[in-house]
Amino acid sequence: MLLSEKEFGLLSGNYSEKRWANGEGGSIEQWKRIFYRHFGNQIMDDGHPDTVPLGWDSSALTQYRAYHHLDLPATGLVLVPGSTSEVSLMVRLAVQERVPVIARGGGSGVVEGVFPHPHSLVLDLTHLDAMGPVDATNGHITVGAGVNALRLEQHLNAQGWTLGHWPQSIGQATVGGLVATKSIGQYSTRYGGIEHMVRDLEVVTGTGDILSVGHLSPRRSAGPELLPLFIGSEGTFGIITQVTLKLWPAPEHEQGIALSLPDFEAGIEVMRRWIQSGLSPSVVRLYDPAETARSFASIRDQSLLLAVFHGPQAMTAAAVQEAIRRAPEGMPAEQSLVDHWFQTRNDVSAWVPLLKQGFLVDTIEVAAAWDRLAVLYHTVVDHVTAIPGVLGISGHSSHGYSDGANLYFTFLANPGKPEDGPPLYRRIWSQVMEDSFHHGGTSSHHHGVGRIRPAWVARERAQEMPYLHRIHDLFDPLGLLNGGALWTTFSTGSPNDGDNNSSS
Repeated sequence: MLLSEKEFGLLSGNYSEKRWANGEGGSIEQWKRIFYRHFGNQIMDDGHPDTVPLGWDSSALTQYRAYHHLDLPATGLVLVPGSTSEVSLMVRLAVQERVPVIARGGGSGVVEGVFPHPHSLVLDLTHLDAMGPVDATNGHITVGAGVNALRLEQHLNAQGWTLGHWPQSIGQATVGGLVATKSIGQYSTRYGGIEHMVRDLEVVTGTGDILSVGHLSPRRSAGPELLPLFIGSEGTFGIITQVTLKLWPAPEHEQGIALSLPDFEAGIEVMRRWIQSGLSPSVVRLYDPAETARSFASIRDQSLLLAVFHGPQAMTAAAVQEAIRRAPEGMPAEQSLVDHWFQTRNDVSAWVPLLKQGFLVDTIEVAAAWDRLAVLYHTVVDHVTAIPGVLGISGHSSHGYSDGANLYFTFLANPGKPEDGPPLYRRIWSQVMEDSFHHGGTSSHHHGVGRIRPAWVARERAQEMPYLHRIHDLFDPLGLLNGGALWTTFSTGSPNDGDNNSSS
């Protein structure tokens, strides 16, 4: 059964007319005056043109609403802390005044993980941008949560190191945001997700306490760890202010291959065969025929499989030959296709004109075990294609594991009228989530939950939810941190007066 708009969890309504739901915290003017008195020189003034976008992330529907003048919330106060201690002081004052707090990094998220309202406090963490020295013996570095991900990678490369984490959003994302959303990068098959790279975190809890979680050793058996609770918590368990990361020596050599395959199923089988045999490409990307034709014009009516190997030259050369040997269904394609992918891998500029013209375009990623991927892929494509207004949907897989892989769908739709855009968007998302749930897939692979997926996450993890809520309440007993994201709700001043209460 598809979820209703209320169950879906997307925000709606006239935000300018909303008021604090339970009357706590005093008037808007009162709490703002208090924050101005304590942090006046660190507040971005209400009238500053950047305050509104600093209340958003890069979600396609948020951009669509903005371009077509549909209802969007105003942003409350934006504060710019310069240290962990300042974040702590700001949170403590927010607790005292019962003001919801939303931490924001680079704003590269795409599932409305940052979506405040006029009565909330936004903490812009981009000034927490210090980078410590590289520990060349152990391969560690400690950085502020506001450090830009691309700046960090360039800093490491200059010293012969890499984090091994290159998300498409690398130019906009911050390190704290990567950790808070449990990000994954394009080299994940070799280096893993961000959760495999974090050794230690400094966080500010929902009570303002400063907490250090993790350890610099490679492993310990000392009971359950708190560290994983904050990775992927989307600013609801605590605000990440500092991160210690595990590094890799920069690869000596990089070699890629491209193979054309008769269909998507054949490509899934080759990916499985490669990874389960012990081949470890840093990058592995399989495109269905529609996406292949759109992104690699020289190949028609076939799927394209790209792989990139890192390591000593002799090892990468041998890996490429072994990969070809283990893919008899494939035909070697020109190396220029790999080069083209490297040149265009972070470019999503085509989306903006489409959104401005009134089209809906977005991506939805899920994951499943190997034996379920093909059926899930075809089910989603068939069902979404049948929705009136959908112009097309394509898919690829870009992260492989020994026991399965992700599916990454891109859809294009024409709602006809701007006001019909959000309902059509919700229907498409709901269909993909339903199909994934019923075919054993996940509700998310790496974009996180935000305010788009809570209802499906709650259903997928129904038995765990009571325990997760109790754990959350230990760190944020008043529910002030990024309420409405993940599976939490606003305890004070919900921007839609309860309509986003789908996570309970």
